Amino acid sequence: MTCLGNKFLSALYAAGGYYTALNKKGERIGRMIGYAGKYVDQEGNSLQYIGDVYANCSKLEKKIAVLKDLILEAVPVLDQCLINDSNLQDVFKAENVNNIVWCGAPMGGITTAMLLAEHSELINISEYGFLEKKVIELATATSREKSELVFGRHGIKNNDVVVPVEDVCNNFSTTRLMLEKFFSLGGRVPFIFCLLNRSGKKSYSFESEKFGNREIPILSIVAEDWPEYRQDDSRVLSHISVPGNLILDPKKNWDMLMNNMASYS
Repeated sequence: MTCLGNKFLSALYAAGGYYTALNKKGERIGRMIGYAGKYVDQEGNSLQYIGDVYANCSKLEKKIAVLKDLILEAVPVLDQCLINDSNLQDVFKAENVNNIVWCGAPMGGITTAMLLAEHSELINISEYGFLEKKVIELATATSREKSELVFGRHGIKNNDVVVPVEDVCNNFSTTRLMLEKFFSLGGRVPFIFCLLNRSGKKSYSFESEKFGNREIPILSIVAEDWPEYRQDDSRVLSHISVPGNLILDPKKNWDMLMNNMASYS
């Protein structure tokens, strides 16, 4: 989907959803931003990985007609992957009662999952659903809120084919929780779909004592390998040591980041 990938990134940029700290020469001159992925430093602190590029797909979701056109171009490839999967041939038999469920991750995958289910050529057996976050432990002075993924409004049946749908994939923490939920209910997962895969991986290694080890392909409109760094990495330390050069919550500071990027020479 290379041509479509370029089209997607252009649309994301036009919608105001693409940020980079790099100028046209590839020099880091803007503010670095925080990612969702975390690591534990030598003092035991949980810190965010950081990087130069951020895709805010929520901006493209607002341009629903544009996102729909991009999904329409991606759908035939995804449908063909399902049809050609020898493990799923029983799904296409007339007497079969199982479905293909395009299941969105909260919240970034919900809109995309709906569009995929609506425009799949396999419309007769395609369903739409999404998982929800359920708070299981409130935040305290010393710990963050804890939650789990559950089916609230929707659900799946045993042997349904379930495609996890996300906007951006990188550390796969949400993906893993989704897979555990699907496998616990007897779902079959042919591949993971995301709008943008920035991990550099072509498949996700799911390992579980309960559900076994599985290598699950990742399909996406855009496939990139955007580097991420620890905050003590020598390659970025001097840059983020300057006050204001690190924004850990990019979405809450999006307008400022866009204005900053517009000033690059």
